[in-house]
Amino acid sequence: MAKPSIFSRDYKRQMRRRRRNRAIIISSVILLIIVGFGAINFSYVKAKIQNYVYKTEEDIEEVQTDKEVIQQQTDEIEEFKEEKKVLDLSIGDGRNIKVEYDENNNIIKFKDVLEIPKGIYYNISPSKEFLLIIDEKQNMKIIDSKSKVENITSPTYIAPNGERFEKDSTLQIYSNYIWNSEAKFISDSKVAYISNIPYFGSNLNKYIWIVDIQNKTHTTIWNSKAKDIKLLSQNDKGLEISIEGNIKYLDKQGKLLN
Repeated sequence: MAKPSIFSRDYKRQMRRRRRNRAIIISSVILLIIVGFGAINFSYVKAKIQNYVYKTEEDIEEVQTDKEVIQQQTDEIEEFKEEKKVLDLSIGDGRNIKVEYDENNNIIKFKDVLEIPKGIYYNISPSKEFLLIIDEKQNMKIIDSKSKVENITSPTYIAPNGERFEKDSTLQIYSNYIWNSEAKFISDSKVAYISNIPYFGSNLNKYIWIVDIQNKTHTTIWNSKAKDIKLLSQNDKGLEISIEGNIKYLDKQGKLLN
């Protein structure tokens, strides 16, 4: 006889019937022994059989209780998932991103980006109230919890001799040119990014630039010049940066420190 599934609606009834049938068979065998030998205490045997049946019923009740506990825990997990708060923010060009957030005293704090279009880079501000993105065209934007989008890209670079370089035309001429990339907040009011500016051409050095979000001014950190620059993560010393494999730090004012 196949063993009933614990998830069957009739599991409890089927198990009782199965155990009682087994008990009847055992009892019959014992009675035959009694008839044959007449030397066994029937009351003792009967008590043992009843105890076996009762113990089986207790086991069935225990399995049913475990099943109910598992279902309750599953329901609690599903309820937790449903409570996740998500914002659908517009980033322009008809595209959106989904951001998980917390809210306290009507102040929204971004926790993580859950869904984002392919090719979009992002970073969350230290206060968790702003989101920075860079799109495929190297446009750098700040977004708040109300989907207010502010473009902080410098569209034009004017050289000391007055020559003008436009972002879009420069990117068309030099396919691998870096106007701005890998940007990260160093504070809620300042963003660091990597660029080939102020030089144009191929096989160029990189520089760290700082943009002030309030007044849109862009400043070069000249002593950051290198072929390989990586903006890493924030810690107590500031934004950690790797310049040709050497670790330095960028403080909230935009100063490069050892």
